[in-house]
Amino acid sequence: MKITCITRKCHLAFNSLFIITLLLILNTEAFGKNYYFSSSIGDDIRTSTQAQSQSTPWKTINKLNLIFASLLPGDSVLFKRGETFYGTLKVTKSGTIVSPIIIAAYGTGANPNITGFSTIAGWTHETGGVYSKVITTSAKPNILSIDDKEYAMGRYPNTGWLYFESHSGTTSITDNQLTNTPNWTNANVVIRVDDWGIYRYLITNHSTTTITYSGGTKAIIDNYGYYIQDALATLDQYGEWYYNTSTSTLYVYFAGVDPSTKITKLTSIDKLVTFTSGIDYITFSNLSFIGANGTGIYCNNNDYITIKNCNFDYSGNRAIRYGQSQYGLIENNTINHSHDQGIAVWSLSPNAIIRNNTVKNTEMILAHGVSDYMSGNGIFAIQCDNSLVYGNTVDSSAYCGIDMGGTNQIVRRNYVTNSMIFKQDGAAIYYGLQATYSNMTIDSNIIIGTIGNASGKSLGSTNGGASGIYIDYGTSEGVLIKDNTIANCNGHGIFNHASRNINIAGNTVFDCNEALYFQETPGLGLSINNMTVVSNKFIAKLSTQLTVWSRLNTGNVYTGLGTFNNNYYARPINDSTSTKALISAWNGPEISLSSWKSYTGQDAYSNKSPKSITSLNDIRFEYNATKENKTIALPGTYIDISGNTYVNSITLKPYTSAVLLITSTNSNTPPTILNQNIQLKENTPNGTTIG
Repeated sequence: MKITCITRKCHLAFNSLFIITLLLILNTEAFGKNYYFSSSIGDDIRTSTQAQSQSTPWKTINKLNLIFASLLPGDSVLFKRGETFYGTLKVTKSGTIVSPIIIAAYGTGANPNITGFSTIAGWTHETGGVYSKVITTSAKPNILSIDDKEYAMGRYPNTGWLYFESHSGTTSITDNQLTNTPNWTNANVVIRVDDWGIYRYLITNHSTTTITYSGGTKAIIDNYGYYIQDALATLDQYGEWYYNTSTSTLYVYFAGVDPSTKITKLTSIDKLVTFTSGIDYITFSNLSFIGANGTGIYCNNNDYITIKNCNFDYSGNRAIRYGQSQYGLIENNTINHSHDQGIAVWSLSPNAIIRNNTVKNTEMILAHGVSDYMSGNGIFAIQCDNSLVYGNTVDSSAYCGIDMGGTNQIVRRNYVTNSMIFKQDGAAIYYGLQATYSNMTIDSNIIIGTIGNASGKSLGSTNGGASGIYIDYGTSEGVLIKDNTIANCNGHGIFNHASRNINIAGNTVFDCNEALYFQETPGLGLSINNMTVVSNKFIAKLSTQLTVWSRLNTGNVYTGLGTFNNNYYARPINDSTSTKALISAWNGPEISLSSWKSYTGQDAYSNKSPKSITSLNDIRFEYNATKENKTIALPGTYIDISGNTYVNSITLKPYTSAVLLITSTNSNTPPTILNQNIQLKENTPNGTTIG
């Protein structure tokens, strides 16, 4: 019998019943089952009902992989805190937007470890200080640790670079000082090919002074540097190691130390988490991923993946990798010792949020992970439109701290320090990758210390070429750089390389070779126009530094650049000349601010320093890279570059800074200033890291 409801009340009752039923379904899904895992008391023969109790858990990741496809949205997989689980977790079932599948922790103590490290025991003494062990790995190992400290492969020479006088295409180099003993056939040669590229190749033949290698694709330059690694003959310092893939044998130099008294670990698994393509809505939280030979968590075509409150340490490639995956959330994680990139979101992965993570020590040992020109970035977010990079701390990167490329991206309130440790021609925050993007905001970041290392380029090359913020050519519309603090850069503070429609406002740039640098490059066919540069403080600390240096090609005139006004171009130690304006020349005389105004037709209401100083002890730099106000004691009275006075203290709002000039002191104690002498780090094989 068909019943037709004709009243509004009946319709409302039906709709209410439908909504209640839907909510019950969603609620049931949201509160799914918990499945427990313990490597100490677990047993994989238990039933799924038993595994829902903490007292009768399952044991291994292999068991989880077998049952993963039977999980339902809202279910949770929980690993016991303080325990270690070895293997690759294979995600083969999706959650839903309301009820993701959750992979997390239970109990008390430290995060549970998902690891690819194998602990080595039962060594065989070979000769001298070298010991060996046969161990099978899923791929050629990238990481070895002794007592939780990473050590590099053996290399020759132990430090520094050798230099080759000539080469043939991308297949061989000739070093006139090289001898045929030892013969380096089947070892790796590591070659610096340019400012940002350091590549490793397999040596197929070594004949006296010539090394022939395979896999070369990058053009190389005579008189550049190289070294040898991945050979038994290189082992002569404690901790150096070599893995023979043909015999699956690991060799380590222990230098007279009994290896049985040491905890030695080798990465033997490539990825710690993988996904079947198309699997979505998975959340990872409160886990540690330690010792991935390649990648910690590897996503490819997986949407709405959340990774939060996790630790990643010792990743031979990337700690977290998103590719062709939308709506990723990477939040509150700690990432350390990645050999390629800490976080990589790329290859058409829009709508990503990378927030409040700490990324440290990225590619501090060269040529152990991926060998390409983009390696060494702390955070890499290319081809990911509508993405947010917010509140992250990025400390100690071989190349760029944050490398961006996409439309509608926001990079805000990040603290980036010690970038460009081993490479050049990059930045703490780099944007562009020579592509056309638009609507980019770089806002309220604190950037301290970009280095730029010429080691391995031709002898006599100068360290530097490391910017605070770098907008590369091809970026054409709507880039906003505002309210950032940039200091202590061995290169440019803000660098516009032949890009247009750039708005630079409210930034403080201090102690850089050039505070503001914009350049057109011959041959690119690109002109700078429609720049807006207003209300910035460009401050040179040293008399050899510049507040602004510009270089335009023939045919472009400064009056067509855009709008420059209400800026401070201050060099308190010598404020008579601190700018350069060049046409079709790479160098030229410094000019005064008044000459700059006359020549460019810009900066009518811009100013120099409010006060001159004769000693660097009279200038002080303070910044606040936290989310709270910060009060800093001052030993006297100071003024800032705008002329505001501070007596005995200054309070800085979050992600702001001040450059202060002393007017009077309370004692004979000179004010403390930030140490500008950043030491370059050598690519040493003894496990030295930064931070």
